[in-house]
Formats: sequence, C-alpha cells, structure tokens
Amino acid sequence: MQLHDNLPNDQVTTKPIQPGNEISKRSPAPTNTSTEELGTLLSDIASEQLHWLWEKRIPRGKLITLDGDPGLGKSLLTLDLAARITTGRPMPDGTPGVKGSVILIAPEDAATDTIKPRVEAAGGDPSNIRLLNLVKSTSPRTGETFLSPFTLSEHFYTLIQTINQTLPALVIIDPLMTVLGSGIHASHDQKIRNTFSLLAHMAQRTNCTVLIVRHLNKGNSENPLYRGGGSIGIIALARAGLLVVQHPSDENKRLLVAIKNNLTEKASNLTYQVIANADGIPSIQWLGTNHYSVASLLRGSTPSPLSDKISSRACKHRAVHFDLKNWPNRQVKTIRA
Repeated sequence: MQLHDNLPNDQVTTKPIQPGNEISKRSPAPTNTSTEELGTLLSDIASEQLHWLWEKRIPRGKLITLDGDPGLGKSLLTLDLAARITTGRPMPDGTPGVKGSVILIAPEDAATDTIKPRVEAAGGDPSNIRLLNLVKSTSPRTGETFLSPFTLSEHFYTLIQTINQTLPALVIIDPLMTVLGSGIHASHDQKIRNTFSLLAHMAQRTNCTVLIVRHLNKGNSENPLYRGGGSIGIIALARAGLLVVQHPSDENKRLLVAIKNNLTEKASNLTYQVIANADGIPSIQWLGTNHYSVASLLRGSTPSPLSDKISSRACKHRAVHFDLKNWPNRQVKTIRA
C-alpha cells in the first residue's frame, strides 16, 4: 500500500489515508470523529492505588492462575482462601485479609458432601459463597426451562451479569478445562485471548479477582510459565501466577510457589499440608516459608536441603486457625489429598 506519491526516499511524507485504498475498504474512514473515539489521554486518567486480596500474591481486580498436578490440594486451597475472604480473616502468612463474597464455579465436586463441609471446616461463612455450577437455560424449540452445566463458552455473559449484581471480591473457576465448554478450545490462542481479555476488563472494572485453576501439561519445561494447561495466552493475560508442587522430601507436604507477578516482587514460597478433623473433613494447615528452586521442583529432583522456616506471623495464624475450629480438643491427623 502506497502512502506517498513516489517521492525520493529523503522526501517521503505521510498523508491521511483516503477512501478507496486498501485500509479504507476494510474500515470506512471516520467522519466527525470525537476526541473520545480517538483514545484517552493518560493525563485524563486518575491514578489509583493497587490493592491486594493476598499481599504480593493475589491482587484485586486481576486475572490470577493457580497451576498444579492433580491430588495436591488445589481445590482445597481455593476453598481455604474463599473461607478467609468470607470472614475477613488474615491470609496464611499473617498479612491482613479482605472481607467480601465469593462466586465459586467448581463442577467436579459435590456441594453437599464436599464443598460446603470443607468451607465450614476452614472456618468460612457459606452464606457469602455463591455456587454457579448450574444455570437456567430455555429450549428455543419448546420454550422449556431447564438447568445446564455452566460453561464460559455458553454462559460468559451470565457470569458477567452475576458479578455486576453481586460484586464479589473473588471468582474461582476450578478447573478451567471443565468450565471452558466445547465452544472454546483451550489451545486456540486467539479465542482464548479474546475471551480472557473481556474477563480481565470486567475484573478491573468491578475490582473482582478471577482465580483460574489449571492442571499442568505433560511437557518437561523447567519454566513454570509454560507448564499450565491450555494456551500461553492464559498466563500472559494473568497478572500473577501461583504453582502447587509436591514437597521434594516429604510426601505429606506441598509447596505454594509464586511463578509470576507483574505488579510487585514475587512472594516467598509457602509450605502446607492437608489435614483432617475428627469428622474426616480435610483442610489446609500452613507450615511457613521455604526456599526451594522452582526449576528443580519441576524436574522432580531434590534441591539442596534448606529447612522450612515457620514465621512468627504464620505461627500466630496457625493458633488462630485451630482455635476457630476448636481443634486442640479434637484428634487431628495428616492425610494425603
């Protein structure tokens, strides 16, 4: 496409694109365009302070990923986080919590015998958690109303409407591959980016964090950013990413690792284990910080032994956790997820 009239190289000048050329055939030339349609001056935008659901790990109003292999307690970890938000309790490292409501999309677990008991075992308030596993649908042929499983490909705007009406602090999608639906292929980068760009815009506008749970792929990359399932566009759009891995020397422990943070420095790794109360309901017990290398954890090798350290804030929180559940007077045992 020529935007000049065959001028010498040192005299080439640009001029407005006229109707009839290659671009204008695809996009008609605007007429009487207002300044608002030409973008926004940065000087006209009011600066805002960044806020956190969990300091240095989970920012408010952003997309976040939580990746890990099955059986390591990812879903249980999300319910621990949800329980804290519904009551405003501190985060596992002792940093201040935020009180709010939660939208939970978790179709792989039963609400009656799994989700609700685990939220209660974690000290959460079930009245502040809205389950969105099923949505009402109407048959275009018969007009009959029925319940169908929630999927992003079919019910994306139902989620947007629910967020706008309830203004939650957190939305949990667990796991992504089940919730995507047949209309969105996880590896279709352009479609994934389009869908999650809309989700990110909504999160920013409503100050609602969207936490996306994914399984690891079968690759062997030591870079954790390439190990989450689906398109690379998912972690690209996420502003922070977390990874759950097996503890290298203790089969009963897991590690929560910050693998991405576009907004501040990465937080230290945390150690946790899954325990059960006297009724057999599992919950997360946080054990403090650790300093293992992410690459070595993904390789499955044992890093150089560095002792896990329990910070004073984590110890203090642990005492509060057990007091809330009255577990000092009950039998507590460690279980494998």
